[in-house]
Amino acid sequence: MEEQLRPNSLETLSLLPQLTLGDLSAKDDFHVAAPTDMFGHRVLVNELPTNHISYIDIGFDYSCLPPEFLPLLDLFGTIVSEIGTKRLNYQQFAKEIATCTGAFSHSLTTYTRRDEPDATRPIFWLHLKCLPAYLEQALELVAEIFTSVSFADRVRIREIVGREFAWAEHSVHSEGYHLASNRVFAHLSRAGRYNEIVNGVTAYLALKDLALNYEAQEENFLEGLARVAGILFNRHNLVLAITADGQELSHFTRVGDCLPEALRSQPVTRYDLPELPMAAHEAFVTSAEVVFAIQGGNLLKNAVGYNGHFEVLKTYLSRDYLWNTVRQMGGAYGCFIQFGQLTGNLAFVSYRDPQVKKTYDAYGGVPAVVAGLDLPDKVLEQLIIGTYGNFDPLQSAAAKGATARNDYLNGIDRTYKEQRMAEIVRTTLADMKNFTAAFAEMMPQAHRVIIGNRAKIEADRSLFDMLIDL
Repeated sequence: MEEQLRPNSLETLSLLPQLTLGDLSAKDDFHVAAPTDMFGHRVLVNELPTNHISYIDIGFDYSCLPPEFLPLLDLFGTIVSEIGTKRLNYQQFAKEIATCTGAFSHSLTTYTRRDEPDATRPIFWLHLKCLPAYLEQALELVAEIFTSVSFADRVRIREIVGREFAWAEHSVHSEGYHLASNRVFAHLSRAGRYNEIVNGVTAYLALKDLALNYEAQEENFLEGLARVAGILFNRHNLVLAITADGQELSHFTRVGDCLPEALRSQPVTRYDLPELPMAAHEAFVTSAEVVFAIQGGNLLKNAVGYNGHFEVLKTYLSRDYLWNTVRQMGGAYGCFIQFGQLTGNLAFVSYRDPQVKKTYDAYGGVPAVVAGLDLPDKVLEQLIIGTYGNFDPLQSAAAKGATARNDYLNGIDRTYKEQRMAEIVRTTLADMKNFTAAFAEMMPQAHRVIIGNRAKIEADRSLFDMLIDL
């Protein structure tokens, strides 16, 4: 144990190839999306060298949906991207998609604007990528989904429901930390509630109930799919983004109008989210042999006080303190921090963990660890360099475009990112210790959520207000 706690000597660390702070720049070549008017809509354009591949994101603001449809929205996305149209059955549709696109998928993302912390925009995305020869055909195929998606193939839809539940059930056992993490963040913000409802425990239980009672719920479910498509696929909900080189952008401006033209244009109603019935500290039981232990709260209200110095502290806590206490000494496969730079919400996450109370005790020790930080200059320098690399990773053109799209929707601009980079580079120990009070204030109010092995959870049952079988 003493050997594990003993840090590497500076002499040992100096044997590794290293960069220095002089190798870093406070300014970087951050790509920024260019909002451009096309087809009567604002399109987020990313002109980048993509080797003539077009990456197109077709989004819809799903705050237009009544809340009762949200728990199965992810399932809706899977079905509409597979099931076909009135003209094409699912097999024909799959062949057409495979012919004219390199990929066609969906995702759900919630955006909180930096300059409007109370503004939340949930987006249902359809993503496709294609080569120049197939661009028009691919766009027309997606437009056909908007005009004539068909839910008539009951057998295939039932197969998809069963398959998706089987995958979700496996994921709960093997990668369940995301459910517990979503549950924690649902206590802290509206964006967190959206993520819980569409991708968290709420969504999983809704999918489980549908799969296990499908015959009784089939009619209502199929009617619901049609209603969601009718409400969601509307011009007033549309968000478009494209990443491509100049030649393909020009091509898109000539043929992309088929997308908005395929959409309805009725007025939409925006719905607020209901409060979720959640205990402050929850335990979810599965058949897994390990647990995923999460604890989180609001560290910085509306992210006031957030800066690049915190990013360096986060790197230290994840790679040093939590790595040593929860992973190396506690036996977990991993432990890390999730942090929302626009909300100030933070969670500690352990991964495939054999411990319960010991892990939560490690989380509880963070304020004292931050207050007592004492790092050699060389170690701090390497922390800064590691943080710098994480904050500005090497990305492909497609990833740069996706990052720029998300930054725009979150209200993050180049100046904001350059300021964070400059703060990272000039971080001192005192800057890191300045967050001691914030951690000390957060921890007593933080929420605990755990998912996994029954015996391990019940051994520390007093840590949780409610125990739920998944």
